[in-house]
Amino acid sequence: MRNPFMEATEVLECAIKSRVIDVSIPWESQAMRAIRALDTVKDSLAPYLNIDQNSQALRPQIHTFGRSPLFESNEDHLIELARVVVPEMQIGYLDNIEQYLADVNGQFYATESQYWGRPYNETIPINDINWLFRIEDFHGLQPPRFEYSAVAIGNYRSLLPGIGWPDLPEFQGIWYPATDDCSFRANIAPGKMLRLFAYVPSSSLQVYSWRISGRLTARVQSARCEESLQNTRLM
Repeated sequence: MRNPFMEATEVLECAIKSRVIDVSIPWESQAMRAIRALDTVKDSLAPYLNIDQNSQALRPQIHTFGRSPLFESNEDHLIELARVVVPEMQIGYLDNIEQYLADVNGQFYATESQYWGRPYNETIPINDINWLFRIEDFHGLQPPRFEYSAVAIGNYRSLLPGIGWPDLPEFQGIWYPATDDCSFRANIAPGKMLRLFAYVPSSSLQVYSWRISGRLTARVQSARCEESLQNTRLM
């Protein structure tokens, strides 16, 4: 079937050539330009109205709870550092993990550039701190930040929500210092919430008063589009 706009354009051009229409009149020349512009632009328009609401786009998600409060040196501490939320019918792509650890008095910064590439420290007790990832179902309502402190916590893993994330359940040391781009990548399934926690035992607080933080960078995309399958394979 022939495009009716093309037929209308040809009729209008024929009328102009036959001087049935006087193009010297401003509104008629403007109408002609509008018709020609419509014919050239209509094929290049994006297939959605609002790019900010396009479900097929990769939407960024960056989160941190900020630095932890000052810990009591005679207690063990469990604290949530960051999370990534992936609603149903969407897929999450974790792009980066960032760790921060510093003494509140400024005596030592475990994530200073001079310590990059040194995940362990032989003289300062940062390796007792355990970083843990947990994965759980997300039903549209986010829980409050998890924080727990007590003297001599026993099996602290049993206190955490969700289950250990199979891709990276836990680790020790500063393997992912802040601003180290693309340090870790993984997929997050639809309808899941990935949460980063830290276990800070009292044994690591006897010399230094640690403040700890973490940040997660991810992208979220609709699971219905073809690009999501390719992005899942490439992640």
